[in-house]
Amino acid sequence: MDAELRPGVRRAILSMTFLTAVFLAAASGMELCDEADQSCEEVWSMGADAEIDVIPIFTFDMLEDRPAFDLNASSTETIAFNCINESSSAQVQSVATVNDTEKTFHLAASDVDMTLLSYNVVGLPEHGRINGSGPAFTYQPDQGYVGGDSVVIGVYNETGLMQNITIAIDIVSVYHPPSVRIRSPRDGEIFTADAGGIAMVPIRATATGDVAGIQLFDGLTPLDGIRSCESRAANCAVSYIAALRTGLHYLTAVATDSIENCCATDSIENCCAADSIENCCVSPHVAIIVNPAEPQVEITGPSAGQIFNAPADIIITANVKDSREVKSVEFFANGRSLGEALQTESPYSIDWTDVPPGVYRLVAKATDRFGSSYSESVMIVVVPPKPLRKSNLAITMSASPSPAPAGGLFNYVITLTNRGPDSATGVTVEDFLPDELKYVTQDASQGKYNKASGLWNVGGLAKYGSANLVITVKAPSQVPAGRIYNTAYVYGSQNDPDNSNNYATTYIQIKTRGAAEDGLNSSETEA
Repeated sequence: MDAELRPGVRRAILSMTFLTAVFLAAASGMELCDEADQSCEEVWSMGADAEIDVIPIFTFDMLEDRPAFDLNASSTETIAFNCINESSSAQVQSVATVNDTEKTFHLAASDVDMTLLSYNVVGLPEHGRINGSGPAFTYQPDQGYVGGDSVVIGVYNETGLMQNITIAIDIVSVYHPPSVRIRSPRDGEIFTADAGGIAMVPIRATATGDVAGIQLFDGLTPLDGIRSCESRAANCAVSYIAALRTGLHYLTAVATDSIENCCATDSIENCCAADSIENCCVSPHVAIIVNPAEPQVEITGPSAGQIFNAPADIIITANVKDSREVKSVEFFANGRSLGEALQTESPYSIDWTDVPPGVYRLVAKATDRFGSSYSESVMIVVVPPKPLRKSNLAITMSASPSPAPAGGLFNYVITLTNRGPDSATGVTVEDFLPDELKYVTQDASQGKYNKASGLWNVGGLAKYGSANLVITVKAPSQVPAGRIYNTAYVYGSQNDPDNSNNYATTYIQIKTRGAAEDGLNSSETEA
């Protein structure tokens, strides 16, 4: 057994054998602790004629070739001695601690003259830090260090006599088996793939103990190489974004032992095949599902901004792209269901009849066995029935300045003209401002714009007459992707012989202040 012990362990055993003999020969004192209590101190007093004898008190066992320490016991050791008014040779004593664990030792000294003693560190340790002003000192070994170290402490009495005490410190390695878990995603979590059938799944795993690294697996397939932890890390965390195809996936994390270097294999099925299972840790698997992409649906008719005369008959049509069978396609107007299409493949359509006057946002919803998705909305206008009189109302709109500065103000300028042949009554303009913009104020040449309803009630407009409305809005502080568009519609009580000029759409680019001031005009108008 001795041949197999490490030098630091053999040295500690020899020191203990010698010190035990000294203790039996000269010790006198009181045992303060119960035998089963490992959290208290035992203090002994040693008599000497011309020396300081220091007796360390700690336990030391062996399990195969490793020292075993009770990690629940007190980390404080008491070193007791008598100091007399004569200098003496330096004394060497030993204490032990485990790696990355601080050790506190207490110098329980007394002087025959009953004078007060003082303490000072005169020799610093090479592989750790020492704190304290005496009689209690705390030693903290450097992270990951295993081996020997020492500290020299000077003891002084009031007569000026000094005694140096060398404390030999043995830092031994104690094995902490790794423990690893996948923290995210959660077991049973469901992800949706993109159009290419891939879902980007963020994975995070943590491990404690003597961990060298963590490797992530999808079933038996490594997702990545071993992610290293800091040297002898007590806590380790790794993150990875996995590109997973549709289907069921079993995610597992494997911790590599930093002492035995177990589990350094290419496949999880070979993990620890030749090593003790105690030196390896495989997390419980996390089962997740990647569903196929949601169906893609688009309304193809009517077109955005199209105007109908009440009572209107409108055919709404939509196309759906889906890698699976589509169960249903449902149509909505202003959030109210209009019914489901009867077709079983694209294009899907529904006939909406006797539609009264109003502004409608049309949406299509496609559903398959994995879920549903909605189309972008399409806005249409149904105007009241027209009398025999005719007035050709035309509307234009522009935005200024353009491009608009992010977080700044800009104006929408709406111009309304009656091109005849008759005067117009009940003239109304509808302009629902985009959600990205904030209404500030308005200025109308006649009538008034209501920001809540989005209506500009112009009233009557003479033949060849015109009216103007300026709406001031605030641009978003964050530059949005793409341009912002705004559409305005006009209608009156008379029949309009030309509906093509009854709406206008303006696009504006939002840029940072510097870019907006130096940029070209990015406002475009469709009418």
